Amino acid sequence: MVKELLRMLPKEGKPPLWNIKNKEGNTILHELACSDSMKNLAEKVLKNCKDNDQMLLLTARNKFGETPIFCAARHGQTEMFWFLAKEMKLKEVKVEDVMSPPEKMKLEELLELSKSQHHLQRDDKTTVLHISITTECFELACCIARTYSYLIKEKDRESMTALQYLACNPTAFGKNMKMRQGVMEELMISLDPFKELGNNLKKIFNSKYNTFNFFLIIICSSFTQLRTLSFSFIR
Repeated sequence: MVKELLRMLPKEGKPPLWNIKNKEGNTILHELACSDSMKNLAEKVLKNCKDNDQMLLLTARNKFGETPIFCAARHGQTEMFWFLAKEMKLKEVKVEDVMSPPEKMKLEELLELSKSQHHLQRDDKTTVLHISITTECFELACCIARTYSYLIKEKDRESMTALQYLACNPTAFGKNMKMRQGVMEELMISLDPFKELGNNLKKIFNSKYNTFNFFLIIICSSFTQLRTLSFSFIR
């Protein structure tokens, strides 16, 4: 049906696809991004756009301030997420480079990083990493943390990081514990001031008592946040 509608659009004078939205402010790409099975159609839609219109469609926001790639993350559509990320040419930063001093980066790289980060955040500052943890898509969250490590330290409008989202998750410990463990390690080890703590936590996670370990990780992460806060008051 989508292919037929695209074929029926007039060649001249047709409104750009990024400017055609429903009552939620979603473009056709927002709707397609909600399902991995629509990836081939999303590819055809993008090919149907001119170069400039293609990027405008990829970065268009709905009334909630979400880009299509954010919708893919919110619905846990891993295949669609990485397809859109590739099309958008988002800036990738490895975990080990996340704490690199800004002066080591060229101005062009900083601008590229800022632009990529903007597209991976909703208007309320929630990132794709926050939302993938909220919806318990831990495999996607782990990959996002590795690929776009600059999102790890980002805070939403409630000043919550992705690590805090994970620590506050009320889901039963048995469910998705293995994947949750991987995300927690990724987030903790990449935070330079607490790198040693992160490595110790990785060893703890490999031990026998997962439920106890998860309580411990919550306590430790809360302690580090409180310690940081107390230091800021002292200064």
